[in-house]
Order: sequence, then structure tokens, then C-alpha cells
Amino acid sequence: MTPSVKRDFSQSKCDLCGSASLNVLLEKSIPASILSDNSVSPVALRKIECASCGLVRDGHEITAEYLSRLYQFDYVLNLGSNEYHFLTREGAIPRSKLFFDWIWEILPSQRATDFRKALEIGCGAGHLLRQMQSALPRADFWGTEMSEGALKLAIEKGCRALPGGIEQVEEDDFDLIYSVGVLEHVPSPSAFLQAIRSRISSNGILILIQPTQDVPSSDIYFADHLHHFGTDHLSMYAAKVGFIEAVKVVGHPLMPNFSFHLWRREEQPADHIRKGRTQCRESVALHEALYEQVNRLMDEIKADSSRKLAVFGLNERYALLRAYSRLGEAQIVCGLSDVEPNVQIDFPVVKPERVGEFFATDVLLCVNSVHQDFVRERLSPLGVRVHAI
Repeated sequence: MTPSVKRDFSQSKCDLCGSASLNVLLEKSIPASILSDNSVSPVALRKIECASCGLVRDGHEITAEYLSRLYQFDYVLNLGSNEYHFLTREGAIPRSKLFFDWIWEILPSQRATDFRKALEIGCGAGHLLRQMQSALPRADFWGTEMSEGALKLAIEKGCRALPGGIEQVEEDDFDLIYSVGVLEHVPSPSAFLQAIRSRISSNGILILIQPTQDVPSSDIYFADHLHHFGTDHLSMYAAKVGFIEAVKVVGHPLMPNFSFHLWRREEQPADHIRKGRTQCRESVALHEALYEQVNRLMDEIKADSSRKLAVFGLNERYALLRAYSRLGEAQIVCGLSDVEPNVQIDFPVVKPERVGEFFATDVLLCVNSVHQDFVRERLSPLGVRVHAI
């Protein structure tokens, strides 16, 4: 993870178009919000929208010192012994394999074998970097990582990883630079992308993968996601800093709220700033209704002493519901999961088939909608009420 090269992040002006005109898009009164590692920040969530270009950003003043401390010492997403897995009928797929397969499917194969130098920005514990190294053994691979703990894990895997962000990379002339889930965290995407451009070869490739606001999603509820991009905005950023967008893909079968972008370096930056589209307002309306739906369910279960609640899924969706609905106040008898939880919990976690041992009558599905059908199938013989939110 890298917070970029700009010293401070100010809400006063839009990083993309420079406008100071803004609208408040989301403002919570409770002094708590979720970070993308599923931890809780004691700051009320506030998101604002540029009235000129439509780019959505965080609404707080944030210093470089705060970001450095957060990602270097406090951020725990990449520190577990196991990485996040996506549920499928064929079994769980590691996050890094999913991203590797996506990159490998789109990366021009005739060019890839000619790569001499490659860089991953925000390489975490090195899961994806190792797979890329194995696929391109002739290339000289580098990585950067802010987190001290994740950096140590990457180096133990044999990765050549540097502490810090793109500004720590003195090398240049990279044929391939890629970054997964980083751009939304940086204070100034303009400065971050310009730093990348100065280190990429004249015919090099940049690959960006991150949450997209072309579709409704929960992304806007993460406090450490400082910008929320529609693909319109990324196309404008490409032109602004001197890239041509060669490939754009919105949505992956297991991650419909992510987009894939392959950019090539352009010698002359262009100015194509306009009003960009996002689904951020729709996302807020959708999720506020979802949180209220969970609140009503919690009231029903609390009013009937014979009903006992279990939850299926202990990752991002559970963390969001716990923070922004009354799920956090509920008495949960057990969690149901096949993999190690990525959130702090105070109840036992078992395989779903053991739910009867805890006398649970209701199971709340805290998983992405793309997984809900086969989870329902798995729970259907177990005699519990299944609630898909």
C-alpha cells in the first residue's frame, strides 16, 4: 500500500479538475467508520462530490503523516497467514490468483515475453508479485510496500520489495508497472500517476485495477478510500498525465465492482476534463436501505427469545453491516465460514454444517450477491431461516 507523493490531502479542491465547488454526498453522525482492512476508525464518515467533474472524494483534511502511520504500522489487510479467498462452487480462489488470471488474460502475450523490468506498486505480502515473477522469469521484478509487516512477508517469499511508495523507486524505464487496489487510497491520483509515468519506458504498459463507481457498490463506505472513480474519471486522468487508455473492462465475474485499465504512455498530455458519471448516489441510497433492512431484522430477532442468530461470512460485508447497522449490537451465537475470519469477533466460528450445534434459527448472509445462490443451496438442508440482504 502506498499513500503517494503529495504531502497533504485537502478537501478544498478537486484533484482531477481543480474545482472548489462541491456537494456533500454522504455524511454520518456516528463517530465511527470502516477502513478497508475491516478495522474501525473513530471518525464520522464524510464523502463529497466535485460539482464540476463529478469525482467523489473523502471530505476530511488528511495529512501525509497520518497516512504514513496508518499504512506503515496499523493497516492489517496483508498481514494474515492466508490471503482473502473468493467463494465459488468449485472451491475458494485466492485473491492474488484471481487478479493474476485477469491480468494474464488481457496482457498482450506477444509483448509480455519481452518485458525486461516490471514493478508492482503496493505489493502487500507478495502473493501476486510471486506469480507474476513465475510467469515472466526473464523480467527483473520490483515491488513497493508501505506496511512493514507485509513488506517482511514479501521479502521472505523472495521478492525484491522496497519500503514506501512509488517515490522510493529510483529505477526507471520499466516495461510494465501494475497496481491493484491502490489508486483509491492515494491523496493525489494526479501526482501518483505522474510519478509512475516518469518511471515507465516510452512504450511501457501501466495496469490499474481498483473499485469502480460505474456500478453500485459499498466502496463509498470505506473511510480510507480517498477517491471514488467512475471509468470516465480514469479516462480523464489518463489524458491529463500523459497516457492512452488501450483497454478498459468494467466488472469481473467474482468482482463486479472492480475495473481493469491498461494504459500506454503518450508523449503529449491532453486536457479532456468534463462531467464524469458515477453510481455513488445510487450506492448510498441502496446501502442506507440495506442497513435499515438489517435493523428491522435485528428488531424481529430481539423481540422473539426463541430465535438465535448466526452469520455466514466474516469479511468485508460483515464489517460494513456491523459498523453501519444494528448488527453490531446483536447477540450472535456463531459465525459460519470455511476460511479464517478477516475481522475481529467475539463468538465461535465453525463450518456451516455445524450451525445446529449452536441452536441457530436464523442465518444472515454477509456475502456478496454473486455468492448468495450457492450459499443458500448449502444452507437449505440445515433447517435455518436464511436472510440474504
